Amino acid sequence: MIGQVINALVTPFNENGEIDYEEVRRLLQIGKENCNDAFVVGSTTGEGTSLSLEEKRNLYIFCKENTSLECIYALNCLSLKKAKEEYDNIKDLNISYFLIVTPFYVLPSQDGLLLYYKELAKYLSPSKIILYNVPKRTGVNLSFYTIKKLIKTCPNIVALKECSTDKNLIHLLKKNFPSFLVFIGNDDYVFEALESGADGIISVISIIYGKEMQSIIKDYKYGIKAELLISYIKFISSIVFASSNPCGIKHLLERRGEKSMNLRIPLVKITSNDDSFNILL
Repeated sequence: MIGQVINALVTPFNENGEIDYEEVRRLLQIGKENCNDAFVVGSTTGEGTSLSLEEKRNLYIFCKENTSLECIYALNCLSLKKAKEEYDNIKDLNISYFLIVTPFYVLPSQDGLLLYYKELAKYLSPSKIILYNVPKRTGVNLSFYTIKKLIKTCPNIVALKECSTDKNLIHLLKKNFPSFLVFIGNDDYVFEALESGADGIISVISIIYGKEMQSIIKDYKYGIKAELLISYIKFISSIVFASSNPCGIKHLLERRGEKSMNLRIPLVKITSNDDSFNILL
């Protein structure tokens, strides 16, 4: 298992819009100190779709060289052809894990999603694949039956990042496929997901609050519901995610003294003097 608290790493950009690698190094250290088990590089939180293939490749290499934790490569493409082309650009890096989002905007059917992941599983083998289901952002939803077919036919599809509140999906997957890993992708929903059988979380706020996430999971395994801590995480999430991700987490990191928390257009910085962030400092 790659861990139970995985951080979706932000990508720091300096005033010239370039990746600030010294800040990347610092964030990797902060994430490790805050008890994250692994990092996702170039995901939604990392503004992966705004990175060129060269930038994304170099960023992944840098992360691998500057942390002892597992680094997961996020593959965010609209088509099988584009996904294969991106993989061809980085296959020499021998990446162990990929987080692959459902193709967005084009609204594929369940049959299309099945073929997309089956073809990629074959093309990327022996690398392991984490399916990424985020209906709010992509407009499509991986069904239980599609995931079931993928698990049965693609041995290197080993996990799911589920960004919804569908407790029934998590329950069905863990009941029928106990060894298949399910990570919740909603920071405010971690306890409810654990109740349904989830194995952990791929989190935005764990860069700062990883210890708290680990504590919630540990307590749950001992039969304890850490109600105050759960409420605290929900409160933090309500502030950070009031704006589009990663605007909120970058604003919070900047307010805590981190550098190069700029965003690439069309995302823009939070400019209002929002007092709600003050309580998190």
